[in-house]
Amino acid sequence: MRDDDGYLLGIGDLGWRGPRLIAEADGRDAHGTPEAAYADRRRQNRLVNAGWTILRFTWQDTLQPTYIPHTVRQAIAALRTR
Repeated sequence: MRDDDGYLLGIGDLGWRGPRLIAEADGRDAHGTPEAAYADRRRQNRLVNAGWTILRFTWQDTLQPTYIPHTVRQAIAALRTR
């Protein structure tokens, strides 16, 4: 995602431009080190400050087939009422 000046704020796993929503899948291998966690937080702060909402999901969440779609739909509905 980029800001209004074209600066790359971060790359999300899934994104919806209209409601400005990003869904992140946090795997242990890619996000398990302290350095990765710090970088994730800095990137998330840049995105939030640019008006994006971030949802974070884990592998465990994927084992419940309705959880992620339901959570994304709830977030989009909430963002549309703002």
